[in-house]
Amino acid sequence: MHGLGEQIASLRKMRGMKQHELANEVDTAQGHVSKIENNSYNPSVALLERIAEALACELEINLRPIEEIREQSLSSSSLTPQQPAAPPRSRDIPYFGGDILTLLSL
Repeated sequence: MHGLGEQIASLRKMRGMKQHELANEVDTAQGHVSKIENNSYNPSVALLERIAEALACELEINLRPIEEIREQSLSSSSLTPQQPAAPPRSRDIPYFGGDILTLLSL
């Protein structure tokens, strides 16, 4: 699964935009866009809405309980029931305890 930053970068490149062009469209600095694309900064929902609009995409937000994510992770891994799963890291779960943000290309 690609992170939100990778999704934004991929869609931006697909649209033939440079980082500074996207930054101008959404009224932020190019360095800010770079940090978002590198997953070193989690943007606000308001900024994500502007990015989605600039990239002609739909922003979709899904809230999922942490338990569901952990169950899904356990069932898709080779962990046995005796091996506890590591708690999710904050960079793996960018918002609200789940992988919830997706930009959908229209």
